[in-house]
Amino acid sequence: MKMMKPWLADYVLSHHADRVTQIVPQCLAAPLVASAMALGLCIAPCQERATPLPPTELAGLRWTNAFFPDATYRATVPTGESLLGYPIGHRAANSTEIEKCLKAWAAAAPDRARFVEYARSYEERPLHYLIVTAPKNLSRLEEIQSGMAKLEDPRKLSEAEAKKLIETLVPVAWLGYTIHGDETEGSDAALAVLYHLIAAENPDVTKLLEEVVVIIDPLQNPDGRDRFLKMIAESRGTTPSVDDQSLQHTGYDARGRGNHYFFDLNRDPLFGVHPETRGRMNAVARWNPVLVVDAHGMGPQETHLFSPPREPVNLHFPASDAQWGRLFARDQAAAFDRHGLVYYHGEWNEGWYPGYTDSWPVFRGAVGILYEQARIAEDGVRRPEGRILSYRESVFHHVIGSMANLKTVQANGKHLLENFYNTRQRACAADGPYANRTFAVLPTANRSRLDKFVKLSQLHGFELFQVSSEFTAANATDQLGSELKDPKIPAGTILIPNRQPLGHLVAAALEFDTRIPDKALEDERQEILRNGGSRIYDTTAWNLTMMFGLEALTLPMELPDAAQPFKPAEREEIGAVGVVKSPVAYAIDGADDLSVTAAARMMERGLQVRAAEKAFEFDGQQFARGSVVITRLDNRSFAGDWRTTIDATVRELRLRAVAIRSGLGEGDLPDLGGEHFKRLEPPRIALLSRGGSSPLALGEAWFFLDHELGIRHARINVEGSPDLSRYNVVVVPERFGGPLPGSWTNRLKDWVRAGGTLIAMGSSAAQFADEKADLSKVRVLPEVLNKLGDYELAVFREWLARDGDLPPADAVWSHKATPGLKYPWQSIDGAHAEEKELKKRDAWLNLFMPQGALVAARVDAKHWLTFGCEEPLPVLALRNPVLMAGEGVEVPVRLGYLTKVEGKPADAAKTDAPIKSDSSDKPDADKKEKKEPPRVGWSALPPDTEMHLRMSGLLWPEATHRLANSAYVTRESVGRGQIILFATRPTFRAATLGPARIILNAMIYGPGYGAAQPIRP
Repeated sequence: MKMMKPWLADYVLSHHADRVTQIVPQCLAAPLVASAMALGLCIAPCQERATPLPPTELAGLRWTNAFFPDATYRATVPTGESLLGYPIGHRAANSTEIEKCLKAWAAAAPDRARFVEYARSYEERPLHYLIVTAPKNLSRLEEIQSGMAKLEDPRKLSEAEAKKLIETLVPVAWLGYTIHGDETEGSDAALAVLYHLIAAENPDVTKLLEEVVVIIDPLQNPDGRDRFLKMIAESRGTTPSVDDQSLQHTGYDARGRGNHYFFDLNRDPLFGVHPETRGRMNAVARWNPVLVVDAHGMGPQETHLFSPPREPVNLHFPASDAQWGRLFARDQAAAFDRHGLVYYHGEWNEGWYPGYTDSWPVFRGAVGILYEQARIAEDGVRRPEGRILSYRESVFHHVIGSMANLKTVQANGKHLLENFYNTRQRACAADGPYANRTFAVLPTANRSRLDKFVKLSQLHGFELFQVSSEFTAANATDQLGSELKDPKIPAGTILIPNRQPLGHLVAAALEFDTRIPDKALEDERQEILRNGGSRIYDTTAWNLTMMFGLEALTLPMELPDAAQPFKPAEREEIGAVGVVKSPVAYAIDGADDLSVTAAARMMERGLQVRAAEKAFEFDGQQFARGSVVITRLDNRSFAGDWRTTIDATVRELRLRAVAIRSGLGEGDLPDLGGEHFKRLEPPRIALLSRGGSSPLALGEAWFFLDHELGIRHARINVEGSPDLSRYNVVVVPERFGGPLPGSWTNRLKDWVRAGGTLIAMGSSAAQFADEKADLSKVRVLPEVLNKLGDYELAVFREWLARDGDLPPADAVWSHKATPGLKYPWQSIDGAHAEEKELKKRDAWLNLFMPQGALVAARVDAKHWLTFGCEEPLPVLALRNPVLMAGEGVEVPVRLGYLTKVEGKPADAAKTDAPIKSDSSDKPDADKKEKKEPPRVGWSALPPDTEMHLRMSGLLWPEATHRLANSAYVTRESVGRGQIILFATRPTFRAATLGPARIILNAMIYGPGYGAAQPIRP
């Protein structure tokens, strides 16, 4: 029997140890069989398969240097190679292998290590960290944790007590790796650092562990990592690839960056949506580390980046953060210099968005550090200078940074503890930056949404208070930036004082309008003008109350005396409630977002459900429009007990369904049997996936279907040809891989005309708005610059239908036909510019479209899509298409909140007002030169109104003029079906709960409200 070639044995063992069955040639030698079986491989003989040719030699592919060449290790601690079957860093370990190492090391070195599981992913993979420290510290971990908990609230400590704690406590350093699953090196670096700290017998390691408690979280996104490693295995050939464009390095959509739902977990700490994030936030809050590291990967042709970031840096970072950032950077740079490596800091990395994994802890008093290493998926990548950067060497760069940062903590431990304490002390100071400011979140009937806000605030650790009776504040600022005098603050308002230990984080999350400093703003403007793009890395707006669609005020005051610590209100009775013996119906109030969930789940259980398009009152109880009604008559053929099913559904959602004795409405309010209670058609939802769909947009829609609605749906592949007749709702997420294929457009066109509800967002909405698609009357702005007058008229018509004044009574009831009628557009003295000029302007304005700004939208309160929405509705404006809607298109939500100008009569549209003739029969000399009227962008404002648009974030004046009055949501009938278009993703990071309500309404109520005939499979 011939011996397998050494190169092939190495490749098999190093690349295929994770396979359950491995087919290898019959000639495999017995020693290799034994080794393979020890790794859990099942060896199956293959008589017919030829041995592949060995790859040619490739210098630099195997970087074999020891990570710690001078270290000696305890024999009782198993090596990584003995556990993995290959040296640490030789290839990327999967989540199971990482867990195996952690558990083995914790068991082998109980005097130095402790294993903790802190969360479970959606795919039930555990997330864990390992605590590594000296035995004397390990025995007092509870004392250290308790001491840090005392230090986190300076109000409860004297200076002497604080000083004593600082002297006796050991600083905690938290190192986290691979929050983006396809940036794999970090986890393997974590294994290298862990083994060294746990097993090394060197005095310098012993001393480090005596002076620092090290917590290492080796894998922050196990679902994404394992998904990516599966892709790499699928793309692997018999020879290593060093081409970074190869699938072996890139993977394919949706890659491994995001978690199970493709969310970017590195943006989630602000919103705390996902279990991985929530578990980590809780753990960090328990330990209060003085250092938090977040290790990433970037482009494979890059070098290495580390903190501090460049400007703009969030204004609520503690003042000391910049100094600490420079100190850690100097030490890290020196460590890289010793190895002759190159690196950089700042450049593209700025610190404005407060929700990064390395930023969020800074507001808590820690030093936050980001690593970005040139990402190598496996083997190695050929770089521009000709050398090959191997995977193992790339791992080593993270090892260098990790150890350098730990040594900086060791050298400055007491000062870092002082910094933690001083940061919180300053936030609590009566003369500090957060004195005399309180955020007030006003009561709402949307209880589930308010509950989400409260739970998120508590997850962050905010101190919440509440008032049980109304009080008057001296003044306040609302979310539009308006100053209010003597505002009445209603009972039930939640108050969040900015002056508290976490004041920096409170301010970062809740301040309405944090503004980029002038110098950074100037740099941003210059970047746009020079290079045509923004240098800002993420959204510039994120205020939690606006994102959640909750009304709030900023009060320039401390807490009122009547404020009490917040306690969740005892909810009124849940379930199917009421003393009615034989009710004609049950009603669930539509103000609550969960009413949509209740309707969806009841229909899935077979109940017939209705939704009210108008507010109503039965038996003396009032219900908002959009309320869900289940009648006895509709469900007389229901197989089970209809009341039991209703009760079970609302109980699982902690809602109440009120029994209705009589369906007679009070006064002019609707009666139960009238046209205002629409019977809903159970939705059968398909979500287009893959084939160029944006993973972020796709994941958000998928998440809402799973976690907000909890109903069955199908994710169907764009790359296939599924039978659309099975569905009556199709959701098309935003796309980044080009438009949908033409065949799909044609199929969807026929499907909509047959009765389907098509929902599209962002770039997908723009595709359907293209005239060539022949599907929608909506257009994108650049296509209609020669028809702006038509769209301007639509704006006026909508406003007059909503808030227009009646003509004078004598004009309405006059028996005479008199001249002098004024048309709405005649309040605008002038036409639009020529098309050529308008194209030039639009190209200019488009340069300044926002990276992410919260803007105010006005809401059609009579449209079914806006059930549960109040105005102004905060929506997130991004670099998305500007949708234009004219005749034949409904616009439930339009950008720009309009208010009447105070103190000015709204008489511009009265029919008795004289008009100026612009008849062409006047001599040229008598004609006045036509001038453009004052417009906000492409449309003038309705008479005697003013527009509020920017709520928070950077919105250049040019972007304001491009976005104002454009459509955020449109709805139109096409055949027996309908098309609903969103200008941007309404479910951004699962945090924009106001716009998210609209897409929930669209998906669940659309087949019953907008489609004339349901599709039957």
